[in-house]
Amino acid sequence: MNVHEGNAVYNLTDSCVMPLTFQELLSMDRDHDLDDVRMDYGTITGDPRLKKEILKMYRSAAEDNITFGQGCLQCSEMVMYTLLNPGDTVVTYTPSYQQFTDIPASIGCSVIQLKLYEEQGWQPLVSELEEVMQKPVRMVIINQPNNPTGSVFERAYLDRLISLCRKQGTWILCDEVYRGLYEEEISLSDLYEKCVCTSGLSKLYSLAGLRLGWIRGPREVIDMVNVRRDYSIISTGALTDTLALVALK
Repeated sequence: MNVHEGNAVYNLTDSCVMPLTFQELLSMDRDHDLDDVRMDYGTITGDPRLKKEILKMYRSAAEDNITFGQGCLQCSEMVMYTLLNPGDTVVTYTPSYQQFTDIPASIGCSVIQLKLYEEQGWQPLVSELEEVMQKPVRMVIINQPNNPTGSVFERAYLDRLISLCRKQGTWILCDEVYRGLYEEEISLSDLYEKCVCTSGLSKLYSLAGLRLGWIRGPREVIDMVNVRRDYSIISTGALTDTLALVALK
């Protein structure tokens, strides 16, 4: 992709629509949020105004339940590196985003992949989930809607997944970067107390260049991720946070 994407006549690899130009984004600034932005780190754990806008996407949460990263990709990575240890068992699905399998494997986790069946509308089987959950599972990783199929797990399956995870205290990591493609999509973090959801501006908002993603989860996880961020990205920066605020407003 790095070699050919910029020269392609027809680009079939993009996972979002044509991105906005910087000028198009600036034209949305009706409240002059950009006039007084200082080029410093900004609020280390993220602009509170931006957190308030993001929290509107969820049924219940507080600012302490949100932190930021450089795109949904890094947010999911930080959650995995924070919660997983060598030897843990992780359940993922296939086909899906390769990150969900390869990062746990690189940590030293045992990764079990459950199949999504095309003939069933790219749905998994409850029986296969119940079988793997007979043994301790540290984390189940999904993305809703699924990349690349676009499918959303049926509610009965999600309810059973949550029930099995709650029984043994299993974490769920849900990449929701495509949430909003369909109406009435409920964030999994509003359904299960040990679910950590990640999202960002890259896909539905056509702002991949801002590299702004967020994590929504229990405060204990957010606190641990923020400690990790202190020695990696520090912050997403005042300019990125403000541009994201302009876009969401």
